Amino acid sequence: MKKTIAAIALLASTLSFAGSTNVIWVRGGSAAEVEQKMFDQVQDIQGKHRIMINGSECVRPKVYAASAPAKHYRANRFGELEAYWSATIKVSCQNND
Repeated sequence: MKKTIAAIALLASTLSFAGSTNVIWVRGGSAAEVEQKMFDQVQDIQGKHRIMINGSECVRPKVYAASAPAKHYRANRFGELEAYWSATIKVSCQNND
């Protein structure tokens, strides 16, 4: 009986926090450029009531995590490695799904 009550409570608490999360990728040619774009994007998100992220609407967005710019490599069409910098911004939305 205790396990049943615990399972129902867990399910109810999960459903009461219904919403969604989105990830925004920020890319650029240098760490400073990516960091500036990331901070500008975070400021823009925090001041909005509704925004579009990756083609879906986000109601009452809230940034809950952002990563520092990191250097990555990607091969071009000749097979040579090219460096690029990227960061991620994680956003929670209060959509009533």
